[in-house]
Amino acid sequence: MSNSRVVKNSIFNVANTLLNILLPLVTSVYTSRILMPDGIGTLAYVGTVVSLFASLASLGIPNYGIKIISLTCNDRNELNKAYTELLLLNTIGTFVVSVFFIVYVFFFVKDYKVLYFVLGIPLFLNCINVDWYYGGIERYDTVAIRSFIIKCLSVIAMFLFVRTKEDLIKYAIISAAASALNIVVGFRLAKAKIVFKKLNLKQHIKPILILSLTIIFSTIYSKIDIIMLKHMVGENWVGIYSNAHKIVNIITSVCTAITAVFLPRISYLYKNDRKEFDALIAKGLEFLYFITIPACTGLLFLAKDLTQVLYGEAFAASASAMMILSLLIVIQGIGGLTNYQVVICAGKESVFIPTTIISMLINISVNWLLIPRYNAVGAAVASVLGELFLNVALFIYIHKTVGFKVRALTLVKCLIADAVMVGAIFAVKWIEMSSLPHCILVVTVGAAAYVLVSMVLKNNVLNTLTKAIKERAGAKH
Repeated sequence: MSNSRVVKNSIFNVANTLLNILLPLVTSVYTSRILMPDGIGTLAYVGTVVSLFASLASLGIPNYGIKIISLTCNDRNELNKAYTELLLLNTIGTFVVSVFFIVYVFFFVKDYKVLYFVLGIPLFLNCINVDWYYGGIERYDTVAIRSFIIKCLSVIAMFLFVRTKEDLIKYAIISAAASALNIVVGFRLAKAKIVFKKLNLKQHIKPILILSLTIIFSTIYSKIDIIMLKHMVGENWVGIYSNAHKIVNIITSVCTAITAVFLPRISYLYKNDRKEFDALIAKGLEFLYFITIPACTGLLFLAKDLTQVLYGEAFAASASAMMILSLLIVIQGIGGLTNYQVVICAGKESVFIPTTIISMLINISVNWLLIPRYNAVGAAVASVLGELFLNVALFIYIHKTVGFKVRALTLVKCLIADAVMVGAIFAVKWIEMSSLPHCILVVTVGAAAYVLVSMVLKNNVLNTLTKAIKERAGAKH
């Protein structure tokens, strides 16, 4: 794959990630002022429980499938076999988990049963969710365009039908319908054929079981903060915390989207060209340094104003949690490449289990200690500590076993540019003005300072971007 193809896939994946998050964010800005913290908290809690079941139903196929499809995409017969095998396993997993979900809602849920079933619609359709197929054949443009159209329709529907606090179910129906439509259309457009000759499901069982166990523990530890907040301090704090987490997730997802397209390529290179593998990982890390460090710093300074602009005074307490959670931008951003994609492509998935269990125990323990006193801030501290342990432990392990290169010079240049950016932000932060103009001023001044210093220091990322743009311009002519 050429550098221009990598850049193109990254652009489409970033665009898709932005659309999948920013468009719902637009609706959340609108609905937060209608549903208020308790309504948003209810949606967040129910959505979290449903997502636990959905994660289990997927069996790790969303990531494992990309690797397998990428290794078979040059042989149509092998591609069709792999597609069918993964689809069958996905169907089995979805059916079993869906049964448990129905039993759970009927016998263990007292309130919001209808809301559970509405938000559970995408879970029932998970069996035909084949976005991993598009990732494996590196057709991120197809995913982005499909998602854009459906998300736009859902945003329009939100503004038309969600008008009062009593429209909670309408919000859920629109959200679930958009997800369901995205899954169905994606399945219908997939060009791989379902075949039933010479299938070998057994070869996928071990890696999928390992990933499934990993997902069980990682999903519990990543969602436990919402669940513990709900039962320890109430839905109001769930709403405050989830809105803080939402902003951090947006920025983190955009940052990781740039390198998320690497998985199919590094899976191939790991087996066939280790020199190119090392070069691609090093380049991905440089991009992540360049983006995640200033993004984390910027959110740290903008949390209060951003909360006011997006959610209003009712969610003012979200700012403190957001400042702490901003550290996840760097931790998860870099970890998504070095500690997750590299682990999968190298076939080292078993390391996920012990590290994730320890991270889960850290998260639960810190939540139990801090939530009663510090509410959302306590949950934020627990999330950061859990993620920090997980990513540091995985980084040390995978760096020793796989041995990819880390270019420290680029990291140093990014830290220097970030320090200058902080100085520039401090110079304008104390200017008194309303929240929105203040956000725009801080972002503009901070970004300008960061880019200018990066240019002076001749950061490799800027050189790579400039080269890619010139190549693309030359190709058009």
